[in-house]
Amino acid sequence: MPDPYVSVAYIAPGLGACQIPSMTEPYHHGDLRRALLEAAHRALDASGYESLSLRSLANEANVSTGAPYRHFPSRDALLIALSVDGMLRLEQAYRRAIEDHREPVGGLRAVCGAYLNLACQRPQLFRLMFASEVNVHEAPQSDWARAVQKAYDLYERAVAAAMRSGDPLEVRTMAAYCWSAIHGLALLRMHGRLQRFAHRGEEEAALIERVLDRILAPFGKAVPPA
Repeated sequence: MPDPYVSVAYIAPGLGACQIPSMTEPYHHGDLRRALLEAAHRALDASGYESLSLRSLANEANVSTGAPYRHFPSRDALLIALSVDGMLRLEQAYRRAIEDHREPVGGLRAVCGAYLNLACQRPQLFRLMFASEVNVHEAPQSDWARAVQKAYDLYERAVAAAMRSGDPLEVRTMAAYCWSAIHGLALLRMHGRLQRFAHRGEEEAALIERVLDRILAPFGKAVPPA
């Protein structure tokens, strides 16, 4: 079954308009923590993380108001858990992107596509993960820090493979360059501000493809499979 929260469509020619995946998965009352996370994902998409509360989630999951505190001691703990859940799903999307593209530059392009699609399909989750202060002060050994590192390691390996370089400094530099550019593109797309850069009414997907071509130009062109 496709992941109901991060449904990844790799950036490729012909990519259509951004579609938000359906959130219709039923609760699984045998796992209250997962049921609460599912409810939190729905509430997050509907109105952003600022309005999330454990009380409203308890009502939606049809449990006592005190039950959620056995899994999330505070609202911040719930938000951190949502961030970790989102990062683990992004890591899975990166892994699928790399596995589906044996050619390194094509793999990196697909990884960038997964990042762009998270921002497009789950803008409120993306804000929580990458533009909030909720997870800024998490300890290096926290679940959040470990999830971030796993996702970043995959991304950096994709950069290194596309560069065909073993120089750690160069890889880190190019990884920062590429992430900075893709993140900026994701924010512009997420807020609907890309269309002003389109040429004579072209589709947003075509514009994104051209921008990706420029961002990834230092890595060379993807070699079509034989």
